[in-house]
Amino acid sequence: KKVSHQLAYLAEEFGEIWRDGVRTGARILVPLRSIDMAEQLNIPNEVAKDALDKLEKSGLLIKEKDHIIVIPDIHILKDAYLPR
Repeated sequence: KKVSHQLAYLAEEFGEIWRDGVRTGARILVPLRSIDMAEQLNIPNEVAKDALDKLEKSGLLIKEKDHIIVIPDIHILKDAYLPR
């Protein structure tokens, strides 16, 4: 849950936001790797990597080249809960 909330925060603070009907998406304009997320949240890199991979597999984020992350819907991401 920490990773989801941090991604939503980063998207709102450092992202390019767009609206598509009721969806609010964003592209985080700074490169973001799992190690960066781990350091920001003071969690192990493996935990951050696993969380990012689960979010990507569930369609809540898209990893682009050069570690740029796209979030199709910030509100759904904020509500995401990833069980361990």
